[in-house]
Amino acid sequence: MALLPLIALITALLAQVAPPKGVPLGIRWLPSATVETGLTNLAGIAICPTPDRTGPQMVAVDSAGNAVELLFSEGNWKTARKFRVPGPVAIVTGAHTAGAQTDARLIVGTLDGRLLAARRGPLGWTHNDIAELPGPIRAIQATAAAWGGASSSVFVADGAGSVTEFVEDEHGEWRSGRLPTIPGGARFITFDYDQRGLRVGLVSPAGAIYRVTTDSLGNWGAAEWAVMQAPPKDVVASADPTMRDMAFFYSGEDGYLRYLFLGSTIDTLSRLVVGGGATHLIGKGDQRRFNEFFGMRKGTFSLFEYDAVLLDWQEIPITKIEGTTVATCFGPGRGELLHQIYVVTLEGRAYEFVRGPYEGEH
Repeated sequence: MALLPLIALITALLAQVAPPKGVPLGIRWLPSATVETGLTNLAGIAICPTPDRTGPQMVAVDSAGNAVELLFSEGNWKTARKFRVPGPVAIVTGAHTAGAQTDARLIVGTLDGRLLAARRGPLGWTHNDIAELPGPIRAIQATAAAWGGASSSVFVADGAGSVTEFVEDEHGEWRSGRLPTIPGGARFITFDYDQRGLRVGLVSPAGAIYRVTTDSLGNWGAAEWAVMQAPPKDVVASADPTMRDMAFFYSGEDGYLRYLFLGSTIDTLSRLVVGGGATHLIGKGDQRRFNEFFGMRKGTFSLFEYDAVLLDWQEIPITKIEGTTVATCFGPGRGELLHQIYVVTLEGRAYEFVRGPYEGEH
């Protein structure tokens, strides 16, 4: 066969396989349920799993400190035990701890700087203060319990911009260590970890990003990693496609969204056309890849995905969210191995999304 006709045949076959420009990709995450918490002025929800996964796995907390367990049972979400934590609550998350063989931990940060841990026991919830820090508590990130032992590392950014790591030992005592101070203080905390250890990313209110790592003796050190031209509106960790460094999705106050990783840390070169103004970003997770993330944009919760055919990012709207989004959460809220995503609104609802099949899967 002559060369030119052969090339034309191959081109025609490829055109049949590749989707035409503008055809949306298959949605991997589908709306599942709207969870009514019964609370108002919701501050957030936290995944607080128990090892046996027989009880409620999720807790909702409002700004006044009212809390309720949320239980998925017989195909529906139900409210279970109610309790209180000291308010005014700024932010919440869940954490695994060394002593939590049959219970769970809820980590709460308040506007006045209190950091406390609430524990679910056989007779109900109790809480104890971990520390008093300059208020308000601006960010809390808890690592996976599997890294470095049975306990999560809980990283907390306080109102002065300082970041402290807290770890609960097997006796229930909280040990703390201060991370290096970055110029301007830290507004956001992200992290990633692999066989080489834990990498923490601190982001200042001005948009400077610092990589914080430990040496062989466990001492923390910080180095400037990238500088953005606009303050951060939201920042979330991702997976580095080079598998050699940390990575971020960075939403700036100027409306630009950036994707930053090794070799791609220049502000103007890392901007994504799609996703301008996106907030409440959800990045890397157990079932997520470097080329997909999630976020709110113009009242719609969307998947943002890199199309390997078009060589560009696409926004794939999933659903409209009614109300004011205040937080997002990723984890096994139902207690199943398959993780879920939750978008939390001020009005007291949590919109649930579960992973659906890829296009063509059965």
